[in-house]
Amino acid sequence: MQPNRFSTLVFLLGVALLLSACQFAPPPPVAMQMQMEAASEVAALPEFGTVEWKIAVAMTAGPYAIAKDATILDWPVAGADPVVLRPGTNGWVCRPDHPDSPTKDPRCLDPGWRKLAGSAPGAEREALNLIGFGYMLQWGDSADHNDFDAMEPAPDADYVLDGPHLMISISSAFDHFYTTEAGSGGPYMMFHGAPQEHLMIQTPIDQVMPSANPIYDAMSAAPLRISENAAVMGWPTEAGGALVELRAGTNGWTCLADDPGTPTHDPMCLDANWLELIHALMEGRDPVYTGVGFGYMLRGGSAASNTDPTVMQPAPGEDWLIDGPHVMIVAPWDLDPAVYSTDHHSGGPYIMYEGTPYEHLMVPVVVMPSD
Repeated sequence: MQPNRFSTLVFLLGVALLLSACQFAPPPPVAMQMQMEAASEVAALPEFGTVEWKIAVAMTAGPYAIAKDATILDWPVAGADPVVLRPGTNGWVCRPDHPDSPTKDPRCLDPGWRKLAGSAPGAEREALNLIGFGYMLQWGDSADHNDFDAMEPAPDADYVLDGPHLMISISSAFDHFYTTEAGSGGPYMMFHGAPQEHLMIQTPIDQVMPSANPIYDAMSAAPLRISENAAVMGWPTEAGGALVELRAGTNGWTCLADDPGTPTHDPMCLDANWLELIHALMEGRDPVYTGVGFGYMLRGGSAASNTDPTVMQPAPGEDWLIDGPHVMIVAPWDLDPAVYSTDHHSGGPYIMYEGTPYEHLMVPVVVMPSD
């Protein structure tokens, strides 16, 4: 099968999986049209249940640039070792839909995630200074968000369902700032206190709605359950000025409206640690973080440079660097370029402004088939 044709099939299958997972509500006209178009292509997809089908399903879990070179690992059957459906070359492992779960839940996991998932909390783990990533950009579910070993929901409970999301595991304990409430709409801790503890970061791209109103425009950068109660700020109206408050907030998040100095629409919503980077950069000082910080840019963005945060315009002959929807992460330790790429075009998590006080991880959150 030709690579371009296979990437198209993966994209179509992703649409079909997402739509089938959303059957709890009638699809809107646009989604219905997409569903019909996807259905018209079903005959061209691999036969259900075959190795080729499982590979295609697994590849819909993360960005295509990651999934195309990942190892595809099947789920173990009757206690046997999991079967490698396709060897990979980039260190990532993707798995198809779990046969016992009620939703379509393929996943792609990086080496950091797999390393941290099996290590107990403590000094040895904290010394790793590591962030691990997992993608579940279709859907997912859990029998119990607080009990990793639960195989079925309690008799009076249902499966907890999650929309498309990114999973983050870090070597240190998560700050109490993050809730354990699955329905919060923002980052929340799953399996809190267990070796498998991680943050679930919802990435509902379909909820992003542009607006001419600067407050609503800023809110479009993140899930509504975060942005609806976030403070909203505008960029300075003159060089050297301060951010302008457009609306007070109550939940510790701050959303910034579109930056008029960039060519793309790029609102963002930031937690307190990520906002510290913005203030430090504007004030010409090093940021001081109290923990790992997160920022949403679900409408994408652009940058004049991937290496120098002080550059306001691309160098002569260079273009703006354009990013699709993504999540941004800062850490209170140095990011290791031997662990994370520094290539803006890598398609997976990469370090921006590497080696500077303002370095952070950029994590794309959409499935993008290759041309």
